[in-house]
Amino acid sequence: MPTTTEFHSIHEAAKPAGKRVHHNSLACPSALEIPGHERKSGTGDYRLCKHCEKHAAAAFHSVHEAAKPAGKRVHHNHKSCPSGKEIPANERVSGTGGYRLCKHCEQRHVGHIAFHSIHEAVKPAGKRVHHNHETCLAGKEIPAKERVSGSGGYRLCKICAQHHKETAKAEAIGFYSKHEAEKPAGKRVHHNHKACLAGREIPVKERVNGTGGYRLCKMCEEHRAAAKKK
Repeated sequence: MPTTTEFHSIHEAAKPAGKRVHHNSLACPSALEIPGHERKSGTGDYRLCKHCEKHAAAAFHSVHEAAKPAGKRVHHNHKSCPSGKEIPANERVSGTGGYRLCKHCEQRHVGHIAFHSIHEAVKPAGKRVHHNHETCLAGKEIPAKERVSGSGGYRLCKICAQHHKETAKAEAIGFYSKHEAEKPAGKRVHHNHKACLAGREIPVKERVNGTGGYRLCKMCEEHRAAAKKK
């Protein structure tokens, strides 16, 4: 089962046949580099990107899930989900168990794929918007079952636009967590790549622009190196 809606680049057809791919994971650095307006829904009959294959995770739930109140029972299907990672391997059960998807997993799958609410059309024309940033509070308030893939022809939400602007600025000058100084000296780092999962998990309101004199995060270094090889 794909981890999020499949999509491919509108420029994919221009590549050599053997290099044409589609994506289904927004933990994939290659997928993150495709701007929202250059993404096309579907596989395009192209093979799945190797990065996405690595990030894909089969659905699972905890053996203790049934003991929770009904409304709190969930399953997981994303490798970078903090809640899912806390479940020991010997306590995991394959499958969804009929439980809803964990919100952390859901947020990671939404990533930067455009979507809008099924109720958007009933709003005044000037207030109809779409979303494409995972940290947008307005977008996160729309239940998954009420989301429709694509922009719907509506303008981009101002909050999403602001987050994209801040992300671009942070990439240019770097950023670090306001809690970084609390860590042991050898573990203090700054970030400067949008595909870095560690950096993405730092809430925007807890980010401080600059390097802080800390070394660059290893994940950011790897993403930068991979980008230079392309």
